[in-house]
Amino acid sequence: MDKISFKDSILEKSNIGLWAIEMKPGQTPRMYTNESMNILLGISSDLSPEETYELWWKNIHPDYYDSVTSSVEKTISGEHAEVLYPWFHPTRGMIFIRGGGIRDDSHTDSIFLQGIHQDVTKIYKYQKDELTGLYTKDVFYKRVEEILANNPDTEYRILYSDIDNFKSINEKYGVEASDGLLQYLAHAIKKVMPDNYILGGRMGGDKFVFLQYARPQTREEGLRIAQEILSGSPIPNVIWKHGIYYTSFERNISVRIMCDRAKSALNSIKGVYGVSCAVYSDKLRNNLLTQQQIVDNMEEALSREEFFIYLQPKYNLHTNKTGGAEALVRWIHPTLGFMNPGVFIPLFEKNGFIQTLDEYVFTKVCELLREWIRDGKPVVPISVNLSRRDFEKPDLAEQIVAKADSFGIPHELIHIEITETIFSDNPEQTAEIIQKLHDSGFQIELDDFGTGYSSLTTLTELELDVIKLDISLIKNDKPENEKNVLNFCSQLVKMLNLQSVAEGVETAGQLERIKSLGCDYIQGYYYSKPLPVEEFERYMLKNA
Repeated sequence: MDKISFKDSILEKSNIGLWAIEMKPGQTPRMYTNESMNILLGISSDLSPEETYELWWKNIHPDYYDSVTSSVEKTISGEHAEVLYPWFHPTRGMIFIRGGGIRDDSHTDSIFLQGIHQDVTKIYKYQKDELTGLYTKDVFYKRVEEILANNPDTEYRILYSDIDNFKSINEKYGVEASDGLLQYLAHAIKKVMPDNYILGGRMGGDKFVFLQYARPQTREEGLRIAQEILSGSPIPNVIWKHGIYYTSFERNISVRIMCDRAKSALNSIKGVYGVSCAVYSDKLRNNLLTQQQIVDNMEEALSREEFFIYLQPKYNLHTNKTGGAEALVRWIHPTLGFMNPGVFIPLFEKNGFIQTLDEYVFTKVCELLREWIRDGKPVVPISVNLSRRDFEKPDLAEQIVAKADSFGIPHELIHIEITETIFSDNPEQTAEIIQKLHDSGFQIELDDFGTGYSSLTTLTELELDVIKLDISLIKNDKPENEKNVLNFCSQLVKMLNLQSVAEGVETAGQLERIKSLGCDYIQGYYYSKPLPVEEFERYMLKNA
């Protein structure tokens, strides 16, 4: 069969081509085309059917051989199948074709397929991100769904990428240079790992997602590839982080969810120095489920008063009595039991619920102090921690003053405990709030001193009353060293005429060391762990 006749129809006048493929054992497949198909592919009608088939197959983009083969195999088995693939046109360059067909069972001596191809290049270009040329988000999802469906036995991985502090890069280098960085990174992975790359998409902004084969890769290889990519970056010192999801983890979910999981892996290492890649795992999933459970329960837990105040005593080294306490929040869930503050506090700081919780703690502290005063119990100042998110409220100082006054609490009985991280967002507003609180009679304590965050500027420009020497200074103290950090910090606090609290004292040796430095207060397990209110009251009666 050297020729095949197609009936004239409107299809021949449109940008749709008709084709038929004949396959016989031991022979090169033959491809028959109508004139519209020849025009679509830019091929001569003088070619033999064998030559037409070979040319058609050769010019398919190699990354799409598997998808086209799978579509053909489905059609042979009697299914209706469609496929979208790039094809190298002899004069137009790369075009995009959507095709589909059926099997004609009337041919008993061969496999005979026939169908249509449509040039969708113009439509397809709308599916690409204008800046980077990568797929748009929804098209990426669709393309990956097709690839996974057509290749059920092939394992893949999804790489979700994000540039650290891209906003700062934009401000420093300008939009044009930042766009150049995005264009470079969008194609860098394909250039460095061409055998492993399938396709990429832009999720928006500086966020990209890539589909790759799930080939084994050592940590050393990963570091080498990352170094090679970033060494060619048009902007220096870029931090590009990635989250990875392997389809072998769970395949029967949508690509959108796979991308979300890769993004979750990426989010788990944001702000973590020296770590550029994370893989979605059972441990990460469990952490995410725990976080979601926390978020789902937090408001109800507050209304049910599942958050309790614990007080950790501060021991006064001058009077040898309890000289104060720090209010710490503990969540005791009715079914889950004790919830680790190290899990829920950072999450609340991230989603903003910490503002509500801090207000709740402050109120409970005011209630407690009022009760002590009313009932004639021993009274000591209580330190209340404020989060960075609290200082987003311009009227924070006024709210705190009003709350304390509504309970009739003398302001000197409440210490406001802060860390220097509160200055990261709006230092001017934060400093103003602290000044107002200090002027109103509240004692201001700077926590975590000696961790590397505190600066001399902070110490000299803020109205501080107390410096808390971080637990790391105590644990890592080496008195025999000439350049001793704990010595320096203690002397600095004295020079500034501030009081000092040594945190994390657990042994008699540490106690004697702190005494020798002339610290004012000790807070640590040597004297007491954080206690429920009733236990603290009994403790205070013994040590008042």
